[in-house]
Amino acid sequence: MRVFIRVIVVAVFIAAPWMAHAGNAQKKFNSLIAKFAVTEPFDFAKPSFRGACACTVALPAVPGFLVREMFDHKIYCAMPGFDSDGRLVAYGYCQQFVVLGK
Repeated sequence: MRVFIRVIVVAVFIAAPWMAHAGNAQKKFNSLIAKFAVTEPFDFAKPSFRGACACTVALPAVPGFLVREMFDHKIYCAMPGFDSDGRLVAYGYCQQFVVLGK
């Protein structure tokens, strides 16, 4: 029984650095996504558009910005709607899109 407990303790110490590295990989991935996609909910008064995209469902393609949906964490292209003063008032999602480069 003591040998079994020692094996478990050694396994935990061996796995601990790997598990910490896995957490760092997820943080790096999340920061990469955060660079290009706005996470909902965001402030309509001060929207932070990051990555541009184009919805390809209809032709010609409709321009938009990348959004990470808060419930399922999927990335969508949001087609913005602006009022006459240029303020963002609404947006709709599309799932078929291409990311526009710099």
